[in-house]
Order: sequence, then C-alpha cells, then structure tokens
Amino acid sequence: MEALSADIHRTPNCHTQVYKQRVKMQGCLPKVVVGRFCHGTCTSFYIPRLRAHRFKASFQTCAACVPKDMETITVTLDCPLMNPPQQTQDIVMVKKCECRAVKILV
Repeated sequence: MEALSADIHRTPNCHTQVYKQRVKMQGCLPKVVVGRFCHGTCTSFYIPRLRAHRFKASFQTCAACVPKDMETITVTLDCPLMNPPQQTQDIVMVKKCECRAVKILV
C-alpha cells in the first residue's frame, strides 16, 4: 500500500458562520436577527475490501460539521393589527459547531 497523501491528515475546519435570518409571522412585521450556522470541512474516507464482487468497505468514516451547542431564543414581533399587538416566536440559535461522525449507507 502506498503512503497516504498529506491531505488525509488535514485538521478539520468546522466553525460557526454569521448570517441574517428574517423571522416572520402572518399579521406581524418581520424582524431580522443575527444567527449562526455550521460551516466547514471534516475528514472522511472509505477503504474498499479487496473482493471486487461485493461493494463493502473494510473501513469507512464520515464526519459532518454539525451543531455542538445550541440555544432557543424568543423573538418578539410587532403585530399592529392583532390583539395582543405583539407575538413571540421561538427560534434555534447555533452557538458552537464540531465535526461529528455520522452513519452512512453505501
């Protein structure tokens, strides 16, 4: 077996990225909140078995950049034509991300 490329040992790069999210509810004025999402690359690979007639792995791993820590926040929207004139909506905010193993079907 040949030596593996240096790319296979690259450090995972999984982090939060900022974006603007518009929170809407019928009858209310929209509100823009700053949120975060997970973005980056995580290491994964697939090593095939030596038998060509079966498509199975001797070893495989797959990792995804996913939320590690989240919180739910309540956003208050102004709804001038409703009674009461304010409504709340809960949204999920990502605080931290990490590379985490995920199961894949091949």
